[in-house]
Amino acid sequence: MKLDAMVAAGQRDHEVYRHFLVGGPASAVAVIGGDTPAANATPDDVTDWLRRLNDRGVKPRHPRAHLHAAFAHAMAADYDPTRPVAAVRFGIRANPVTSVGGPRTSGVRERFLAFEELGKVWHGFGGADIAPTITAAILGIIAMGGIRVEEVAFARGDQLFERDGRTWIAWAKTKNGRAQELPVTSHALEIFTWSKRMTGNSPFLFPSPGRDDAHITGNALPRAVRRWCETTEMEPWQPRDLRRTMKTHLNDRHPDLRAIGAVDMWHNHGLTAGVSGRHYDRATYTDPKLAVATAIDGLLDNLPPDAS
Repeated sequence: MKLDAMVAAGQRDHEVYRHFLVGGPASAVAVIGGDTPAANATPDDVTDWLRRLNDRGVKPRHPRAHLHAAFAHAMAADYDPTRPVAAVRFGIRANPVTSVGGPRTSGVRERFLAFEELGKVWHGFGGADIAPTITAAILGIIAMGGIRVEEVAFARGDQLFERDGRTWIAWAKTKNGRAQELPVTSHALEIFTWSKRMTGNSPFLFPSPGRDDAHITGNALPRAVRRWCETTEMEPWQPRDLRRTMKTHLNDRHPDLRAIGAVDMWHNHGLTAGVSGRHYDRATYTDPKLAVATAIDGLLDNLPPDAS
């Protein structure tokens, strides 16, 4: 049923889905048994199937996700009160895939960079095998206080504007659906200016290497970080870890900003019920945002140099 729905919707990965679940000698149907009612499948069955795939050199993460989605779809068909009563019911009471462990992520855990580690990245990230725009984007994310990776990496030059003698950057819509405006920190302005000077006529602050008409791709930054960590023998981290890292360091060093949720404002989070329960828009909270920008510059000015 799930497969048919995917095919009908024209989803691009339905052939991959078919391969893992019904199509090959090591598919879920082949291992668990085509005659086994879906309601009778157990976590042990799922574990046995994933173990066989793992023994064949297939990472279990995606097959597990596909099977979990299939059972979830069947349960929705049974228990969605907005749907007509189906002629066939699956009778699944619990998704047997949910309790099965194993690798579920890309292998790099989410983590927080200690102050010394952040200094190593700030002062040392880059290298001959990393394009200058990639280096600039990573440093730009740090210099903008760990805002979302794509908000920096995909930014255009026309998002920058002047207000009261200071450069700001605006997003008409961010990931959470709200607009946002932030003052550009002094360090970020240096990086943005350097990147624009280096890349010439591209409308993007960080164009894709060799192309003026496209921003750097979403997977270019994690790849570069992974290579750099291998070269420097640093514990692996991901670009998105910079958000958590910068927020923690800023709040630890500035209790006054933490008390008013200023870094959350900077990261464009809605204010919680404990802080009036209001949301803010791009033109509000100018003073806290300016205070965060100053705090970011101060933090970066005091990062220890790379001692490696």
